[in-house]
Amino acid sequence: MTDASLEQVRKIAFEGVDRTLFLHLGHFYAWFAQVELNITQILAMSLNQQDHEAFELLVQGMDLRVKLQRLRKACKKDDRLGPNMKSRILYLEEKIIPLRNKLSHCAVHKDDNQDLFYIASIGRMPWEAIAGLPQVGERPEEISGLRLFEAGYWLCQFMDDTTQAIKDSFSRKILK
Repeated sequence: MTDASLEQVRKIAFEGVDRTLFLHLGHFYAWFAQVELNITQILAMSLNQQDHEAFELLVQGMDLRVKLQRLRKACKKDDRLGPNMKSRILYLEEKIIPLRNKLSHCAVHKDDNQDLFYIASIGRMPWEAIAGLPQVGERPEEISGLRLFEAGYWLCQFMDDTTQAIKDSFSRKILK
């Protein structure tokens, strides 16, 4: 496929019926990745790891939940996690990571008629919404576009705060 024809296909895909799906998922995943990178950086700093290439060998492929558990342990003895950071990490673990896992391991379908996304699996398909067929079995989990955007926006704000925590950690010991 030539670049010109691929560009045409990309334009059709990104301006077509799936545009809203791509925007919402892309927004969420882009900020999730940035937050995970920052958490990894904070973990390395908490463990006084200067060689980031070597540290990456240790944490490469490690789930964010495990990185957060290790971060808590690394910061526990010096009580370096402030209450705000602790509560945000808890929110990340309890709300954001489970949502990310659902979005990553299920098929996400956008409802054509409303601001709604279906998180579908083989046993929980949105038959009526995507094919006009009678619903068979349990309906899939749903999330509104606004809630999905809100989760991505929360990640964006947390990314800003973790970036600031990284900068501030050079001058103080507590990660706020």
